[in-house]
Amino acid sequence: MEYQYIPLVFVVGFIAGVINTLAGGGSLLTLPVLMFLGLPSSLANGTNRVAIWIQCVAAVVRFRKGGVSHWTLCLWLSLPACLGSVIGALAAVDLPDRLFKTLFAIIMLVVVAFIVWNPKPKGSSSVSMTLARKISLGAAFFLIGLYGGIFQAGAGYFLIAAFVFLAGLNLIETAAAKSLIVAIYTTFALGVFIWKGEVDWFPALILSLGNGLGGWIGGSLALDRGEVWIRWALIVTVIAMSMKLLGVIPSF
Repeated sequence: MEYQYIPLVFVVGFIAGVINTLAGGGSLLTLPVLMFLGLPSSLANGTNRVAIWIQCVAAVVRFRKGGVSHWTLCLWLSLPACLGSVIGALAAVDLPDRLFKTLFAIIMLVVVAFIVWNPKPKGSSSVSMTLARKISLGAAFFLIGLYGGIFQAGAGYFLIAAFVFLAGLNLIETAAAKSLIVAIYTTFALGVFIWKGEVDWFPALILSLGNGLGGWIGGSLALDRGEVWIRWALIVTVIAMSMKLLGVIPSF
């Protein structure tokens, strides 16, 4: 990476860090930039994981300082998520790209529709963790980890849906839990990319500085502004990402 691109990588990383912490989809900004710099897709994917990990750690620390954390729940759910992430990082998918993007866009729009329809998600205390619910959560987080291990971009939306509708967390709790889960399973997925030599450490460092700062600021915004702020950030990013995947918004 040439030195004149350092500000671009840092700024894009910062924006992506804020977006990822409040909602998701920030990797759809960082991955194209890394590939624009000349990194092959696999190398860009691995390099991006370093920044994602730093961002999530920064967000987790910020949420914990603000008194928001669900360590027991997240550590349990991280087991199937980590298993899925390792398998995903080692495997390729057979689903045609166009079909995947269309289905993904539809799923995200359904998620945001539920969030709009239910503006005040119930807190975790109102959800009974029955055996069936635990099994559903375990299966969901394995699949999310599998997806995150392969693509990462957009995994946050699926985590939000699982935490809100299966675990019963509110959106602030969800933002904190999402950051912790992604930090844990990304550790294992990143290990695979490092093992395969698919990390370019110089842009990874610059991107990580931006993502880390964005993760901290995103956590502060969530704690200071509350659920309404997160909900609107989520609605805007989901709709924009869906329109891009459906081809309404052209790629750059």
